[in-house]
Amino acid sequence: MKSLALNSNHDIEIINGELVFVDDADEVAQAVKTRLLFFFSEWPWAVNEGVPWFEQIFIKNPDFTLVESVLKTEIIETEGVVELFSFDLDFDRRNRGLKIENLIIRSNFGLINTEISI
Repeated sequence: MKSLALNSNHDIEIINGELVFVDDADEVAQAVKTRLLFFFSEWPWAVNEGVPWFEQIFIKNPDFTLVESVLKTEIIETEGVVELFSFDLDFDRRNRGLKIENLIIRSNFGLINTEISI
């Protein structure tokens, strides 16, 4: 299976006028990132889907155990993910951002080592 590749701005990647596709491990890594960037209730046809960023994570004094659990669940439930080996969270309170570092996943296509900035 193949998916359209997304660039660093999360737009469809086009090189020399041609669509770019990803497959295998790259497709799974992109699916994890896309799933984590999907905000809870963002889409009117899936109001119970997505990560509760504003409801549970980007709040004053978040419960870090809950945050970790929510994000790990989203990762593990992504199609193609078999196991989550490593996962480190880095909160940037000043800029209200979050980075998932040392993310190591076993997928149907082998190990994936990546990081994701939210």
